[in-house]
Amino acid sequence: MEKNIQNIVELPAIVYKDEKWFVAVCPLNDVASQGKTLEEALYNLREALELYYEDQKEIKLQSPLITHVDIGLKRGVSVSHVHKIASSLSH
Repeated sequence: MEKNIQNIVELPAIVYKDEKWFVAVCPLNDVASQGKTLEEALYNLREALELYYEDQKEIKLQSPLITHVDIGLKRGVSVSHVHKIASSLSH
């Protein structure tokens, strides 16, 4: 089946590593996919998003405000898992 590509749209993706899988989610519509590698997860998300929007005549995208929230943690709570996830995404 040949795709009729008219526009390229840049959508945000959030990626995190679950136990053995990379999970990719588009926060604009909650479409998600996964893969054994970061590249595979993003490829699968791209495919899922193309299917999600395939039959729509008009798409109105509203970009979310993505910011940070500081939280207080009880003494002794480890946050080392954050660094492990971030470093695994860069490889």
